Amino acid sequence: AGKGGWGRGGRVYVSGEKVIAMRRVWEEVDMKRYRGMLSGSFIRYLVFVILYFAALHHQKIAEPAFSVKQGMKALFVDAAFQHPTLMAPMTYKGLRTEADFWAWHEHVFMPSFYDVFWSSGEPKTEFMKGALLERNRIANGVRWTQRRGELNKCSVPGKYNEFFPYCFPPLSDEGKGGAVSKEPYGPYYNPSKYLYNVSTQGTGWDDGGYVIMFPFNLAESEKKLRELKSDRWLDESSQWLRIDFTTYNPSANLITQVEFILEREASGRLLPRFEAHVIKSEIYLDTVFDYIQIVLEILVFLSIVGYILTDSKDLCMAKVAAGEKDNFLGSFFTWVDIVQILLFVISFIMYVIIIAHPTRGLIEVSLGPAPPAIAGNAVTAQALRDFQKDKLLMEGSAISLQNLANLERDYFAVQAITVMATLLRFLKYFQMSPILGGLLETLMIVKVNLLQFILTIVTCNIAFAYMGYILFGDSLEAFRTYDRSFFTLLGTLLGQGVSYAELADVNGVGAFILYLPFVVVYGLIVTQLVVAVIVEAYQVHLANRTKLVGMVHQFRFGLARMLPAFRRQAGPDEQYRYDGPDVKTVREWLRDWDWQNCHDELEMTEAELTEKLATKNVRPEDITFLFRRYAHCTRPRDPPPPEPEANHLIRELFKQIKVLSDAHAVAQRKLDAILAGQTM
Repeated sequence: AGKGGWGRGGRVYVSGEKVIAMRRVWEEVDMKRYRGMLSGSFIRYLVFVILYFAALHHQKIAEPAFSVKQGMKALFVDAAFQHPTLMAPMTYKGLRTEADFWAWHEHVFMPSFYDVFWSSGEPKTEFMKGALLERNRIANGVRWTQRRGELNKCSVPGKYNEFFPYCFPPLSDEGKGGAVSKEPYGPYYNPSKYLYNVSTQGTGWDDGGYVIMFPFNLAESEKKLRELKSDRWLDESSQWLRIDFTTYNPSANLITQVEFILEREASGRLLPRFEAHVIKSEIYLDTVFDYIQIVLEILVFLSIVGYILTDSKDLCMAKVAAGEKDNFLGSFFTWVDIVQILLFVISFIMYVIIIAHPTRGLIEVSLGPAPPAIAGNAVTAQALRDFQKDKLLMEGSAISLQNLANLERDYFAVQAITVMATLLRFLKYFQMSPILGGLLETLMIVKVNLLQFILTIVTCNIAFAYMGYILFGDSLEAFRTYDRSFFTLLGTLLGQGVSYAELADVNGVGAFILYLPFVVVYGLIVTQLVVAVIVEAYQVHLANRTKLVGMVHQFRFGLARMLPAFRRQAGPDEQYRYDGPDVKTVREWLRDWDWQNCHDELEMTEAELTEKLATKNVRPEDITFLFRRYAHCTRPRDPPPPEPEANHLIRELFKQIKVLSDAHAVAQRKLDAILAGQTM
């Protein structure tokens, strides 16, 4: 590079009349420093996520719990029977009347529950007589719980009272909300035979109702059932019925409460539902698997504490005095971190509550009595005791797991949101790579427009959901309630909702009113505009990208920067990268500049930059290194401006040439970026 000058007595410059765009250099250096920080943070975060997911996987007993639930469902719900009156096959899901329920109970429930013979016809052993599917021993017979509504507590026109003087208001909240009756009732010979039982079992869970207990004894149960049918224990005031029993599975360390629930709708139809609540009999056992779980949970807890301390330190060190606190809290990923920390704290508190919950401690084992003559002989008493009277009790009554099961359900719901926030934070680490960061930059470019379209979609769907509710709410299950209508239409937008034919079958005019504008607004306008906006934003991102760096290139040179032994892989032409100042040093040279008010086109020659950084003790060879390392931020210096005495036409011509030259340079850079993006 030779020397030269500007005008008369111009300043001396080197580097072949090159100038470097300082703002672009600063952005490049700052981004490299940020990517370096992200790289180290990503490794730590990845290790934490692996530990967190492993601990969560150990906590969730999904596979054995699913196996038990499906086994009970196949045994009682999916099993078909021949209806004695209708003479047609039916399952539990098809129950609609009290007669259907009694038929199911007689032909499906009783034979499956009291299965005391092997397939060979031989009687089962005493323990196996009470073991469903040979793995789940029944804890304490069967419990029936009924909740009733008060008679004539409806608001009806008076003129119809003589026509039908009986009104049965439906109940809500599992039969505990509304006009609930707690008055005694019974047959004509004993009107107060059945009393309402209040039960909380020390867990704070209201599980009361009109309760009937059936022991695990077929003869006694059949006698009790005949009595209930004769007394019309189920009648027109019965609004909610639950049949439940509890089993213990030592093979999987599980206690399961199986529930068959029937709710009476306003039409009088029974709506059957099957539920199974599964919990561990003990949170931790003396096994290698459980010790691994304890270690993982401790590591996750310590990682969360360190995570909180690190984020708090970042907030405190965010140069509050320099006014950067708002910038720190204004970052989207900062708020993701804050939400994630709050979710971790909430889930930790919930898990402590689950561990300390009194349900497991209240369960006690009650063994059947032995004959008095041999009660003193432990071995003989164990062999001859009454196994059918073995029980698992909770405060002397049947076990109820619903309170603890609901708490565990809510805990895993919070954990699901936490997992979503945990994975969302990975978007932050996409910025380590210019290619992966393109997705995030595209979303940042289009965020305002995308938010507007999302609000438009939600607003339109609210209106269409109301249209679907008022047009088809009385005809189609998918539109019976507003929330179902809302999500049904969202599913239709994704191609998995209702079809026009299904709507037209029940309301031809309504189908046209709803379906046509829904398809036009969503399918042809809104969704297409959203796609167009995202594509345009990605094209803008490609046009603004000044340099494409592949992931392999980034990994190879990053590894060589950390480990000198790998520098040979960079090639002889790239060895100079490791001889000059690193990114941290260059950033320290430039960080004191007023970048907030710095002009975008601030350009300097080597001599000007050397003079500017003289107070930093920067050597000339370091400046030369910057011009070579960041060559993509340099360009040839403009020719000197004309002298003042030059002709006016020459000055105008010079201005036009400069404008055309700048426009050509910008267009060329955008074209290069677009072509580079097409060849990725």
